[in-house]
Amino acid sequence: MNPKEFRDWYTNLTVNTINTSGGSVYFTGLHVDTYAMNKPAAQTAGQLAIDAIRQTAAAKNKSFQTSARDSLGWAVQLDNAAFNYAKLFRGTPAQLEHILSVGIQCGYFRSPTQQSLQKFIDDSFRTDCVGFVSSYFRHTRGADFFKWDDVANHGCGPFYDKAKANGYFNWYPSEIWQGDVILWMLENRKETRTPGHISLVQSVVGPSTPGGPYELTCVESNGATGKDPRETKRIIKAATGGQDEEGDYIYWKGPDGSSYLELGDGSKVIVITLY
Repeated sequence: MNPKEFRDWYTNLTVNTINTSGGSVYFTGLHVDTYAMNKPAAQTAGQLAIDAIRQTAAAKNKSFQTSARDSLGWAVQLDNAAFNYAKLFRGTPAQLEHILSVGIQCGYFRSPTQQSLQKFIDDSFRTDCVGFVSSYFRHTRGADFFKWDDVANHGCGPFYDKAKANGYFNWYPSEIWQGDVILWMLENRKETRTPGHISLVQSVVGPSTPGGPYELTCVESNGATGKDPRETKRIIKAATGGQDEEGDYIYWKGPDGSSYLELGDGSKVIVITLY
């Protein structure tokens, strides 16, 4: 799955499950549109509602185990990780779909409709830049590609650290590929904006003349006006450093150890490949 396809999944969540009577329920076209950064000390009503679904499902599962009168007659599959990541605003689309499915199965949504589910999503589900990119890699590379401690209330540092330990820093735009990561950092890990930012590369268009600018189509969550996650265009400025010994144009700037690539808006970034 490429970054754009992953973004599109956020805009087309699907729930195919059963209700408390065992009847089939199907919804599609549900969408997550809103950027937000988690504030650990101040949980929102939406975050509390995510927990309320988990608590309702846990109570129904206990009733099933004890053969209580309000038992559903079956246990609701409950993935606690999905709820934990969603509360951080860093859940994958699959995890968000799981929460909605659990909410229907356990009866939290008493008479679910497209409108009521969408309202819950609008009130409760969010993503931010780190959440979107880390979710992409957790979905495409496996749940353990980033550990919980890498994702929970951390910024962009774990991406840099992973590239430094077992990845690659791309200083030649011709070597940038789909799925590479842009970090608003210098080579020495110092962030170049506050708060930091991160984006995924979808495609690259090379220069019309040697040494000219590169155009990147990126996918990210950035909190700008409109819906998140979104596609953006980024320009890597034309080379100004001459050519290296092999005749390749030099695009990076800054001293050794603090180098960066410059975007069209003046942002200083590095581009990494994660393995």
